[in-house]
Amino acid sequence: MRTKPNAQPNQSLIDGIATLQALASSPEPVGCRELARQLDA
Repeated sequence: MRTKPNAQPNQSLIDGIATLQALASSPEPVGCRELARQLDA
């Protein structure tokens, strides 16, 4: 049986989950620019 090489993380999936977490945990509505600034920091 062959062993598979380690898989690389899917960055777009990681970014999408981070975006959903930020939106879900925000106490008030957040605009897309504000959200991008928060995630970039």
